[in-house]
Amino acid sequence: PPSPSHPIPIHHLPAMKLPAAALGALAALTAEGAKVVRRTALAEEPAVEEESCVGNQFPLDPSGFYHAEGLAPGEDLFSTTELQEFRAGLVDSADWIVPMKWTFRAKVTSTVNKTTVFGFTGGGGYMTIEVPALANGTEVEASAKVLSAATEATFAYREGPQLDGEDVTFTNVCLRPMLCSKAVSCNTTGWKEKLPANPARAGTSLAECCDEVNCPE
Repeated sequence: PPSPSHPIPIHHLPAMKLPAAALGALAALTAEGAKVVRRTALAEEPAVEEESCVGNQFPLDPSGFYHAEGLAPGEDLFSTTELQEFRAGLVDSADWIVPMKWTFRAKVTSTVNKTTVFGFTGGGGYMTIEVPALANGTEVEASAKVLSAATEATFAYREGPQLDGEDVTFTNVCLRPMLCSKAVSCNTTGWKEKLPANPARAGTSLAECCDEVNCPE
């Protein structure tokens, strides 16, 4: 006979049969637990990224990597060859005019342990970007009126330490005129959406982005 010092091995115990009702309840609990786990996983999924850069006019490769390593404040982010191509591209843009409003957006990564500042030069600077310390694929964006001609436009390292052995990298660059869809709403008395529809239409005023409603006489 079994005793406390000689218990029956588990594998010798008879199998237990649960009633059908208990089995059904266990199955329901298991299914509900799976739903909770799935809801939790979905809640932790990263948010969907913003729409692609409609109407991007960045003259260089938007998916390229542009490094600031070795720069001192006041120096251009782009190499001499890149800067020539950059300015030529803006010259070809009918929208790069003073004081048209444009937007610059990019993803940045930084090895610098303090905030660094980049932006366009001219007129005291515009479309200024603050790169957070030790940024890792952080999206940054700035909008402002153009303050320099295309032949003089440059994107430079504005403020921060000498980047010897440190780097700030820009990629996924979006440079475009301010879109009507971002600047104004045509659902205003006396105005309607301009036709034909164009998601890349640039403008910052009702006159640029909308059509007036002409009442029948």
